Amino acid sequence: MRFTLLALSLAAILTAPVGQEAGVPVELSPRLVQDQRPTFRSQVSAVRLDVLALEGNRPIVGLTSADFEVTDNGRLQAVEAVWAADSPLDVVFALDRSQSVEGEMLGRLKEAVGVTTGGLRAADRAALLTFAHDVSLDAPLEADRRTFAEAVGRVVAAGGTSILDAVYGALLVAEGSGRRTLVLLFSDGFDNRSWLTSGQIVQIARESEAVICGVAFVPPVVGRGDRAVPPHVALLRTLSEATGGEMVSLGRGADLAPTFVRILDTMRARYLLTYTPAGPETRGWHELKVRLTRSRGTVVARPGYFVR
Repeated sequence: MRFTLLALSLAAILTAPVGQEAGVPVELSPRLVQDQRPTFRSQVSAVRLDVLALEGNRPIVGLTSADFEVTDNGRLQAVEAVWAADSPLDVVFALDRSQSVEGEMLGRLKEAVGVTTGGLRAADRAALLTFAHDVSLDAPLEADRRTFAEAVGRVVAAGGTSILDAVYGALLVAEGSGRRTLVLLFSDGFDNRSWLTSGQIVQIARESEAVICGVAFVPPVVGRGDRAVPPHVALLRTLSEATGGEMVSLGRGADLAPTFVRILDTMRARYLLTYTPAGPETRGWHELKVRLTRSRGTVVARPGYFVR
């Protein structure tokens, strides 16, 4: 499933203007958002799904094409499945550096990133995107590990929170690589600075091949029901579900490294399902259903894709 984002240019949102140092935060302006509203195009010659098969909380390994059944708008598809453990991986760290993470929390966050990147393989790549009231691409996917580590070390906490703009930026970083991509998104608070809306960002995520996994710190006491769910947790949950990822809530001050490492390990335990849609091409939303045929367990996958 290949998609092309035709919206704000990556240079406009994530890099410094000519004459400024790379990584200098550049704010979105109302005029820029108004003049270049997000629009998307998808061409479907082959659909590629990045899925996770689970028995309980344990990934299932050793499955083949015959173990998966995929329906696209109710029509059964002929699927080829490949275990993705050995495929190169891009990891885009999208990290909250607002004022609320200053101090020990920022130190834990940097440590978690360092431990996680230590588990990357030679063919893997990592990018660092941080956000507060602005969004900054501190290390692109092309950066070497030393440059990446230096960028992590320079991160300073200050300002508000623009999660929505940051997710957009992270998906733009991932766009067009043709590689499996994990967006590891961390935040500890609600969005108060983005120009883009949650509806726009969820739609963008649905049209991206990236898998978003959200990690959020939550208040120690949360009431019952969805109304009591903090807004940033609800957003990360929606984005994760839209892309076939996962959402993890942690108590404020928790050690982030084990969660980050587990998410990376789980990403390696996924399968790539590929098929050419049977029947005539249909524009609009395509509902996907993926299930196991010969094994007990569940499949975590994106709920569908959009054809324009």
